[in-house]
Amino acid sequence: MSSGYDYDVFLSFRGPDTRSGITNFLYTRLLGAKIHTFKDNEELRVGEELGPELLKAIRQSKIAIPIFSKGYASSKWCLNELVQMVQCSKKGKQKIMPIFYDVTPAEVRHQIGPYKEDFLLHEKNFGAIISEWKTALNHVAHLKGWDNSKNDRREGELVKLIVLEGIAGLERAYLPVTDCLVGVEHHLKEINRMVCGDSEEIQIVGIHGMGGVGKTTLAKIIYNRLSDRFEDCCFLSNVKETSQLKGIECLQNQLISDVLKIKESNISNVEEGIKMIKERLCGKKVLVLHDDVDQMTHWDALIGKPAWFGLGSRIIITSRNMDIVDVSEVCYPYELMSMNFNLSLQLFCQYAFGRDYPSDDYVAFSTEVVKSTGGLPLALEAIGKLLPHRSKDVWDVILKKLKQVPLNEVKRKLKTSYDALDDWQKHIFLDIACLFTGFDRRMVLHLWKDSNLFPEEGLEVLQKMSLIKITEDNKIWMHDQLRGLGRDIVRQECNEEQEKHARFWNHEEGLEVAMEMEGTKKIEALCQKFDPQLLYYIANEEAERLSDLRYPEVRVFRDNCPSNDFQANLQNNTRMLSKLRCLSWHHFPIEVKITNFSMMNIVILHLGHCPNLTDLQSIEGLVSLRILKLIEILPLERLPDLSNLKKLSKLQLGRCHNLIDVQSIKGLGNLKNLKLTEIPLLKRLPDLSYLKKLTELHLRYCHGLIEIKSFEGLENLMTLKMDELPLLERLPNLSNLKKLTQLYLRRCHNLVKIQGTLESLEDLCIQGCRSLDEVLDPTSSFKKLRSLRIHDCKKLHLDRIWVPKFKISDRVHINSTCWRLSNIGICVCMLGRQFFLPSLP
Repeated sequence: MSSGYDYDVFLSFRGPDTRSGITNFLYTRLLGAKIHTFKDNEELRVGEELGPELLKAIRQSKIAIPIFSKGYASSKWCLNELVQMVQCSKKGKQKIMPIFYDVTPAEVRHQIGPYKEDFLLHEKNFGAIISEWKTALNHVAHLKGWDNSKNDRREGELVKLIVLEGIAGLERAYLPVTDCLVGVEHHLKEINRMVCGDSEEIQIVGIHGMGGVGKTTLAKIIYNRLSDRFEDCCFLSNVKETSQLKGIECLQNQLISDVLKIKESNISNVEEGIKMIKERLCGKKVLVLHDDVDQMTHWDALIGKPAWFGLGSRIIITSRNMDIVDVSEVCYPYELMSMNFNLSLQLFCQYAFGRDYPSDDYVAFSTEVVKSTGGLPLALEAIGKLLPHRSKDVWDVILKKLKQVPLNEVKRKLKTSYDALDDWQKHIFLDIACLFTGFDRRMVLHLWKDSNLFPEEGLEVLQKMSLIKITEDNKIWMHDQLRGLGRDIVRQECNEEQEKHARFWNHEEGLEVAMEMEGTKKIEALCQKFDPQLLYYIANEEAERLSDLRYPEVRVFRDNCPSNDFQANLQNNTRMLSKLRCLSWHHFPIEVKITNFSMMNIVILHLGHCPNLTDLQSIEGLVSLRILKLIEILPLERLPDLSNLKKLSKLQLGRCHNLIDVQSIKGLGNLKNLKLTEIPLLKRLPDLSYLKKLTELHLRYCHGLIEIKSFEGLENLMTLKMDELPLLERLPNLSNLKKLTQLYLRRCHNLVKIQGTLESLEDLCIQGCRSLDEVLDPTSSFKKLRSLRIHDCKKLHLDRIWVPKFKISDRVHINSTCWRLSNIGICVCMLGRQFFLPSLP
């Protein structure tokens, strides 16, 4: 089923004409192709209006297929359905693909032939609705569909073609947009006039405005309307946030992968990405939406010059920064302003009442509420969702609160949503606003889980109230205006007295308060660059004043690194940071001991680039630890005994160049995620059979690794990724990995064989394994395979990996050629001899 829709396809037809013929045939074939289809039953219709269930089915279908027959226009129901389809299509939420079964497009477009007679009868019985019917017929008759009015195709042939093209249309998924769309048509007409023509020019349109004004929604609708004209489309969501969290290379990878329809492009740096975009996309007619472009560096890395893309390309950009779109390359800058009062009232009522207007009892109240929002769609949505099912007395209280807030301050307007939360939910909201926006949801849950905050319920409530979103990659997202609201609340609760703040996200404020002699016991979170003065006070003066600190993060940057003669010794104070739950300590050049902190409640420990870290053995006693990351810890030679860490679920070791022994990981029975990266002296992995709950295993750049004893006991392992293990010659039999869905092997140059049966395997990638000549048994391991990528494996013959269900075509290609079969995600290239390219099943 298409994401964001109840149905893939809605069939509209005149029962007596086609029910037992093409309609039934098409419906059966669509279901057989696993396309979720709604078929209207005409006999169940009652009354003159379309019922709510039928309206919902139309609106929640990705593709609408009206089957125009001779009697279609005789049915007012069919015509009303068509009007609804056109309305959905104009909102960018639906694609219409008409079938002209035994009438011509001209007869439908101009209402001639059998349709003329039907409308002569309608004019006697109906009024203004007739013009809507005619407009809808005219609109749909101009759309691309299937014309079988001359019966030049048999029904079976026609249905087969429709199903194939329908699947292709579903694969070009429309971007989901809200059902509550108000006032967008004016903006769409303006922008459509700019970019929706058939010009072969490369056109860039930039939509800018303040946060929450609806730029992304408008851009998605334009994208959806244009997408049918392009084979190569890409939507880059949250460019600013993604570039900060994952780097601009991640976005370059997505752009290239989506347009070229490859799984992964493996861009390692921005310059390489720019080069690849210029070289490989210059001949492609593309449609790309860049959402929330914040800096010109984003532009330079992702858009560059129009000549990077093929003729006829359309690039859409949204940004809060007018400077991004005020450049010569942007053909059409468009500023999106706040909504006027009437449109704001309509949008508010859709969220609050489920209709376009308030009841008489709530007109005055709704008017005052809308005035308080300043016409910002985000504020209208957040407040509108808060009010349903509340008594009028409660509404009046909320209105009084809204009247006390200046109209130009969106943060204060949104505070009504915060006030609806209970104390636990408020705590979580403030933590996210001040500290955890962009963090992985799973990691933050570990921090909250033992704090009696009921975080799972809290996150669900925050999502439903539009205060946060959980992205597809499980990151917590909060709108900038809402994040500003949360930080303003923290300040307001403390009456602007910094020394009473509980959370600090600003370096200067945190330093000032931490060094004050009074009031710092309330500090719970501190995100801090290294400062010699701060360290001195934490270490030697008043450490007990920070006893409530739960989430300290300290990073050293080049411009604030302490001098070589700086002396600071952390005293062995058991009261120091006694409520500590997360310690993130990076690039710390001076000597530090873990035992200087109270670690009994520690949940997450992330130590990175600390060359003088001592007493690592003390990690053995951190019984509450759930996540442990040790990155570039040079003193580490042997991993401490971790058998007491019963709650540890994630272990990541990276760039520990002196580490030779990780035997103690075999006692981590609850470990789910294990990543070993760039451990050059590690020769052998220990027995992993006790890691019954392990779901992910990553081994990368361990250049000395020569042996993996066994994969027995890893029945829950789902992802196995091994990269650049040049000395590894063999893998244990993989048959025990019953749940493995992803297997990635890259640059394991001496690996000769991959043996075993993987019944659950969906994604197999083998690259640069030049000695490999034997892989998994394809007849048993490839049954669920969705993606197969094999590259630069010169000894591997195709007949070792192919399966009988793929038919062999007559195309023959030599080993240096790479072929991609994007429909089923297959890429085979640079094999050991000539091979036959199989045709699609």
